[in-house]
Amino acid sequence: MKLSTRTLGQSAIGCIVLIIVLGTVVGVAGAALGAWVALSPFDNPITNRFFDDFDLSGAQVDTREVPGNARAFDPFATFPVILGYAGEGAALVKIEVSLVRADGTLDLKAVYAPKPDVTYTFAREVERPADAAPPGAGGANTGPWHELIEVRAYEPGQRRRRTTTTEKSATSVQYTNKGMERTVEPSAAKVTFVPAPACSIATFWEVALARGAPRDAVARVTYDGDGYKFSISGLGTNLRFDTACALRE
Repeated sequence: MKLSTRTLGQSAIGCIVLIIVLGTVVGVAGAALGAWVALSPFDNPITNRFFDDFDLSGAQVDTREVPGNARAFDPFATFPVILGYAGEGAALVKIEVSLVRADGTLDLKAVYAPKPDVTYTFAREVERPADAAPPGAGGANTGPWHELIEVRAYEPGQRRRRTTTTEKSATSVQYTNKGMERTVEPSAAKVTFVPAPACSIATFWEVALARGAPRDAVARVTYDGDGYKFSISGLGTNLRFDTACALRE
């Protein structure tokens, strides 16, 4: 069967159009792929799932769920769990409680800002660093040497990014805070250890309420070597308690 010149011409034009279309599709797909590869894995919505909770060296971020109810978190009653999370050899230095209610608990999922949180500071003795200055150079430098361990309880479910920078490199990790996270830093600072908290924040609140503090307010409580400090911002409520929970007048 013979094909007319017109039919052959139409076929040729069709092939050319098809090639152009295919070339355009391939070009667009290639550009999109290049842009996707160029993204940092932590900015890429697909690779985010793979890299979630991992930094560039493969180390996992240490974040855990808070013990008990995150909407009614008792920072003192849950202390044994927090101490275990801090790690072997850790001893308490300070607890800072922000925006605690009259029943002695915090709503870690509160929608208002600033948001409630608790920071526990621990320390443990470590060996003298190899690069430490010798005794007499800028201070005694005789030790003991410690590393500080900070456990923070705050905003479960919040998306976070942590960047660690050294002299030679920087690593970044994007992760979801489960409710608590722990960080460790070396320190030559002197520390004063304190025993586990033996008081109830609700007891401090009873004194504050008896002195006219509003029940729907929130307070800040600090526990360290000087005992307990209780305050309500903007209301002039400032109380101090000793380590036996007695009010200091």
